[in-house]
Amino acid sequence: MIFPTWWPRREAWLFSVKTCAAAILALFISLYANLDRPGWAVTTVFIASQPFSGATLSKSVYRFVGTLLGAVATVLMVPNLVQTPEMLSLAMAAWVSLCLYLSLQDRSPRSYIFMLAGYSAAFIGFPSVDTPFAIFDTAVSRVEEITLGVVCSSLVHSVIFPSSVRRAVIHRIDDWLRDTRLWCSELLNYGPSSPPQILSPQIKDTTFLSKVADYPLNVEALTAHIAYEGRSGRRSAKIIKELQENLALLLPILASIEERLAIAAGQGIPVPERIQLAFAAIISWLNRTDPRPTSDRLRQEFSDIDDLLAAEGVSWNSLLWSGVMVRLQELLKVVRTCEHLRSMINDDRYRAPRRRSPAVPHIDKGLAALSAFTAFISILAGCAFWIATGWSSGSSIPMIAAVACSFFATLDSPLPSMKVFAKYVVVSVVITMVYSSVLLPLANGLEMSALMLAPAFIALGLLIAAPSTGFIGMVLSTNIATLLNLNNIYLSDFPGLLNNSLATLVGIVLTMAIMSVFRARTPTWSGLRIMRAGLRDVQGCLRADLMRWPRLQRQAFVRRMLERVHVLMPRVKANALAGLALDGNLLAELRLGANILDLRRQRRQLPLSDAEAGSRLDALIADIGHYLSVRAHDLNVRPPLGLRENIDAVLNAVRKSAPSHRELLLTLVSIRIVLYPHAPCAVLNT
Repeated sequence: MIFPTWWPRREAWLFSVKTCAAAILALFISLYANLDRPGWAVTTVFIASQPFSGATLSKSVYRFVGTLLGAVATVLMVPNLVQTPEMLSLAMAAWVSLCLYLSLQDRSPRSYIFMLAGYSAAFIGFPSVDTPFAIFDTAVSRVEEITLGVVCSSLVHSVIFPSSVRRAVIHRIDDWLRDTRLWCSELLNYGPSSPPQILSPQIKDTTFLSKVADYPLNVEALTAHIAYEGRSGRRSAKIIKELQENLALLLPILASIEERLAIAAGQGIPVPERIQLAFAAIISWLNRTDPRPTSDRLRQEFSDIDDLLAAEGVSWNSLLWSGVMVRLQELLKVVRTCEHLRSMINDDRYRAPRRRSPAVPHIDKGLAALSAFTAFISILAGCAFWIATGWSSGSSIPMIAAVACSFFATLDSPLPSMKVFAKYVVVSVVITMVYSSVLLPLANGLEMSALMLAPAFIALGLLIAAPSTGFIGMVLSTNIATLLNLNNIYLSDFPGLLNNSLATLVGIVLTMAIMSVFRARTPTWSGLRIMRAGLRDVQGCLRADLMRWPRLQRQAFVRRMLERVHVLMPRVKANALAGLALDGNLLAELRLGANILDLRRQRRQLPLSDAEAGSRLDALIADIGHYLSVRAHDLNVRPPLGLRENIDAVLNAVRKSAPSHRELLLTLVSIRIVLYPHAPCAVLNT
């Protein structure tokens, strides 16, 4: 039977049915145990349930730990400060803000622990100010019901047709490798004599570069959950982490090859026949259309071509093609490593490398502080409104402020999502009123209640399972399960429901107003901050101590910059920022910084007899530093003409005094290509 394209897939139906079963199981147990708030357990099931069993288990663990921390904080704050509402408001706002700031320092799913510890304290503490001496029982009840919800969710999703996150990660990695091969094939597939026809970065909107740049963050978000799939999952997580790091290196390598071929096309430089044959050979090797050109033979062929280019002397064309061959050798090495790691995912013999640079994810501490400050002000404003009006349901105002500021803290501008949030809160109120006033009063037992709730639970599960409606499903499910106020003796409280719903909407509107003042930012604003952070890192390459492990320092710099590239690229694609800051996506800055480190290392290795070349290199490094310091204040500043003339003079001096230092010449050419990609080099053509 053929279903329409909008019809949910089998996996979505399976996830939805399992989530519904876990929710009804949690409801049954909480009613049987006569717990205070069965709705909390049901809500937790919908929050913790994920499409993959490992992800469900990890989120369940994080939710339990976060709730426990929030409960402990509430028990410490409320009884001691309840007599001074202003101090309690300040303490609660400070706690939520601190937890939110800490959660934003970690880009992995573990950050959920701190975020939940913050707003759980608000959920437990604010409604309990009228009964402060019962706060311990309320906190224990919250922890019990959250624990019940996460246990039911984890149990059902792990036992009934579990879906492996490891298989999903491997599938994405295979797609990543496939798209990289396609990019390389498209890049190197030319006729025997015509120069490559490549669009410039300003013309290209949708490229393999932007497509491949999407994979790292997607894979990273899933990899963190693999460790919860047992011993084999923990072993696979280590291999996949290293595989992901190597795959990310393909992005700057291919982008650099693409840039050099674009320069050859723009300057009318034909591709030499032997290099054309090398291109065809690596395409055959990558796509496995011809198994004869093995990686060892290819490496030797690339080395031979590079030797022939060196024998031609020092010219712009020979150095340009030598740079291409060097990067093809790097490409070959990285692809071999990736394919080896891919084959080792299920192998116990894997051993992680002993010496490697630590992973340093890009964290915008300024934006994190701004988000925490916005949460602090929003909660205080909600408390002030509650205290001033004496509204019996006013506790919902600072509660929803804590939740909204936490949920949307990672967005450039939370306001569009907040509007969607408010819209579907209203929808959930309407659905809850229908259930509480019409359907559930007709139920004469748990079985009938479950039968009435099942269609809504399944529909909510289908919404959560689809990426395009996942946020809507989460808003509806959490609000409906909470507002229904399920209990052993169900009493419809229409005025109370309406009052609580109105307070929630007031809290959303108040929080949106405060966000519009303090937190509304554009993707351009965030993109500029990422660009400036990358530029500061490039400036650091001029001051780095290269006495110990210079290659590890270079590797660490490249990995830090790639982190920023992956964070920046979605903003560039979604918001047409390609014209911002020299049409950049930080790949040029990445190459510039890496080449600066190489240049400084090679400068130290120059013999004393090359004093003139050494002094010119020192002056060039100082000039580059001056240009970077100017650009730090204005990202759109172009490299000055004098710097290009200085580079050409150094190239000419090194060519005359130290022509054997071909690696140094290649580095200087690379720096010139980064800074002046469209300017021919007349010095090397004379």
